[in-house]
Amino acid sequence: MNGFELVRRHHIRLIVGIGVFTAIVTQILMQIGGGERDGIFELGDSLAPFIDSFVFEGLPSFISSGGIYEPEIHLFKIGFTICGLLTTWLVIRMGRKGGPLNKNGTWFEYLATGIGVTNGICLMLLVHLPFTVYPLSHHILAAIIFSSGLGWILAAHWIIGEDDTGLVFNFPSRDVRRWSLILGIGSGILIGIPFLMMHLELAAIFEWGILAGLQGGLLSMEGLLDNSD
Repeated sequence: MNGFELVRRHHIRLIVGIGVFTAIVTQILMQIGGGERDGIFELGDSLAPFIDSFVFEGLPSFISSGGIYEPEIHLFKIGFTICGLLTTWLVIRMGRKGGPLNKNGTWFEYLATGIGVTNGICLMLLVHLPFTVYPLSHHILAAIIFSSGLGWILAAHWIIGEDDTGLVFNFPSRDVRRWSLILGIGSGILIGIPFLMMHLELAAIFEWGILAGLQGGLLSMEGLLDNSD
């Protein structure tokens, strides 16, 4: 089995595995790194006119906090760039004509593919825009990534319908996808409240909830790839 075939066969697990590994390891490195990470950050000017004052001490536990300082920034860039490439390929693979997410060639199915491709491309761009240096651009891209990722999974859930009879860790795939969407979308709706109130650690918890929802939603579609090539 060559490398391409190996990636194709384990496509979704690679995205989830690399993404979760990158997020967790860079977060650990950030948490124990100290130094500048524990300083005071003032981002109000960069976020104007949307936010007048945005000052905090010490990097909060946001996923992106692992993409600012060395050495974790290198793993952050490599890991999420690979995830972005694999995600773009996965979306095209599943959304091509005759694929599991494009059975009838409708405009909605092609729109879903466009949303998914947007997610992969924006993820590759985000790694080059640390939120302490480019806060506004970073937050806009992060919002696009989370909303397009959840939007693609939601569209896939609609397209697949009741045809999905697969299992994820002995649980029905459709149920896993439904609860993953509830977790991800619910966290996405709630995250803005603690963020604007400057309860950043609570906001970070909701961000990790979005990530968990995205990964669960991806895993729920693994069985569909068997018929996509």
